[in-house]
Amino acid sequence: MSYLRQLPVDTLKIDVSFIRDIPKSADAVAITRGIVALAHGLGLYVVAEGVETKEQLEALRQMQCDGAQGFLFSAAKPAREILAFITGVREN
Repeated sequence: MSYLRQLPVDTLKIDVSFIRDIPKSADAVAITRGIVALAHGLGLYVVAEGVETKEQLEALRQMQCDGAQGFLFSAAKPAREILAFITGVREN
């Protein structure tokens, strides 16, 4: 964590290992809430990775997590498919 103060970073990504048990595990919720609060205190944008359920997304919203990625939104895609995917999402 001390490196966060020294490095020129603007975003902190929370690993799926912390997200996986949200919202079922009170410990996972408490740890993730603390990570989000710490990152925001340092002025960082916070992204949670590995979000797979609407319940996880809602819990992260309540924690004021800034962004999320995972299979809830889309499976990983090859670079050649990204533009078509983004265009389709914007049209819908």
